Amino acid sequence: MNHRLQPGTQIQDRYLIQRQLGQGKLSNTYLAEDTHRFGEPCVVKEFIPQEQDPKLRRTAGELFQRQAKILYGLDHPQIANFREFFRGQGYESPRFFLVRDYVEGEAYCDILCRRGSPFGEAEVLTFLRQILPVVDYLHQQGVVHRNLSLENIVRRGGDQLPVLIDFGSAKSLEEGSGGPRGLGQPSTASVLNRFGKLNFVPPQRLSLLEPELDLYCLGVATYLLLSGQSQFPPSGKLPLNDLDALPLSDDFRQFLKHLLSRQPSSQNQSAASLLRDLALLEPAEPRPVPFTSEPVAAPPEVVPPSAVPMAPPTPKPNPLKSLRLSGPVLGGCLQKLGFLVLLMALSGGLGWGVGKLWLNRENLLPAPQPQASPTPAEPQSEADFLRARNDLRARLLNLQIPSGRFNFWVNGALNRLDSAQPDQKEAPGELKDLTWLKSAQTLMDFLESLRPDVQQQLAQGTLPTSNRYWTRQVNQLRLSSRSLGDLVNARWRGVFPDLDPEAQTEDPGLTLKAAMAADTVLGLQQNETYERLELTPETPELKRAFTLAPGRGQAYVLALEAGQTLTVTLTAPDAVLLSVYSPTGQTEILAHSSERRWSGVLKESGFYEIVIVSQDKQNQKAELSLSLSASAP
Repeated sequence: MNHRLQPGTQIQDRYLIQRQLGQGKLSNTYLAEDTHRFGEPCVVKEFIPQEQDPKLRRTAGELFQRQAKILYGLDHPQIANFREFFRGQGYESPRFFLVRDYVEGEAYCDILCRRGSPFGEAEVLTFLRQILPVVDYLHQQGVVHRNLSLENIVRRGGDQLPVLIDFGSAKSLEEGSGGPRGLGQPSTASVLNRFGKLNFVPPQRLSLLEPELDLYCLGVATYLLLSGQSQFPPSGKLPLNDLDALPLSDDFRQFLKHLLSRQPSSQNQSAASLLRDLALLEPAEPRPVPFTSEPVAAPPEVVPPSAVPMAPPTPKPNPLKSLRLSGPVLGGCLQKLGFLVLLMALSGGLGWGVGKLWLNRENLLPAPQPQASPTPAEPQSEADFLRARNDLRARLLNLQIPSGRFNFWVNGALNRLDSAQPDQKEAPGELKDLTWLKSAQTLMDFLESLRPDVQQQLAQGTLPTSNRYWTRQVNQLRLSSRSLGDLVNARWRGVFPDLDPEAQTEDPGLTLKAAMAADTVLGLQQNETYERLELTPETPELKRAFTLAPGRGQAYVLALEAGQTLTVTLTAPDAVLLSVYSPTGQTEILAHSSERRWSGVLKESGFYEIVIVSQDKQNQKAELSLSLSASAP
């Protein structure tokens, strides 16, 4: 009998079960609250196979643990990432639990059933361009998913991006195609087939472990979206001839047929190469014909940065340019002259109409009183306010960030400000508009200060938001999360002084703080705000002079031995703070300190971190002096 966890059950003194999400032959899945993270929702997957054969149970248990190990090594904003794996206590048989992120959204199979109609080519092209970078990331990490079905891809409610939620069939490329098995031990493929985990894969592809297997599964998912079928055909075969009846462009139809071919490709097909191919395709839906003598090129599709850089597409021959006009040249000139006269008439009529509307508006509205010239941050009239809004729209268009996402960030920040300042909740409408405008301008200034790579990831919703991801990046520079936190929090307080940086645990603050982390990490990696120093008996002293912009910082790392005496001296205004961190953090030295000198005998050997940040609103000059000496015996 399959045991079910009842709502209200608490596991590991942490995860409070809310309701059951799904039931399979290998595991049960539950929605739970993480009581150690303020009730944040998460998914708890319990391994409880309905199988009496001890060999099958053993192999299934290995698969479950392998899923946890694979998820532990992944970190991507479009993957339901790993949180914890543990063995339950107090049960008669082994009970394993896997905890991962909860993705609020709807599986694509459910979307198909709800809408009752297939996806169009343009929708599917968008889907592929959003999911292929995730598949490419998996393959770069040496992981094959092996079950990219519509049930395992969820369209997230916030940004509408596809997210992978189930890695029960995944396998690492390092494990090889089969892996060692004991005498009579069932293969993982046979176990997965028995439990219905590889229903997308034809028999001749079961032995494959290449990334091409994922691409085939993704091709099947694409076919189902286009045909309106939410499930794999019961016959186990795809009627590829039906592709000819679908309203698809010829290029995209050939693209799908190649992807769904039953024999493995010999062209080393990859997710990155498919992205490059998709960049050359256009949807089959009719597009408006521009009223010009030359065809207008459509703007290129933006491919997420996780894909490899694409070579520029080969320009297609212009059929209009290949035609020769049979009429006389005079006829062409008369046509152009007629078009010009028509254009002038239209422009004159439009100008007259707009002018009349403006005059009528001036007669209805009272004449503005003389006043001081308004500044961009303080609009003094309705016209100034509208001008500022239009300026924001133009800047947002340049960043290619969707307006809905931008408004969500601004409104989210305003809501938090309202909760911190209740007296502004009942502000008049004009004041609320002005407050919104100021917040939007502040946010826009911040977004424009980011590096282009970070702006692009924000625009496409592919920016990693986990602290663990960015900590891994700075660890390669011998910096810890303490140093990264100092740099990011100082910048946050400089941009959003009314919002606590430590409280940004959900959107929109989480995303904006991740953008700060990404930009900060790039500055460190490019040695703009980072330097590896060396103090030796031959050169026991050094100095570094620098200028700190508001909210910005500088990080230094140096390898030192226990028993040496280090002296740190900082010459800077009071608004500049100094931190000195030991290699393990067990020895406390200085943290966010206004002290200007520290000297002591080092208790640990390893890499010491020195972080200097400014809380001033103006640029500040600073100088760091370091000296090293051997301790007296």
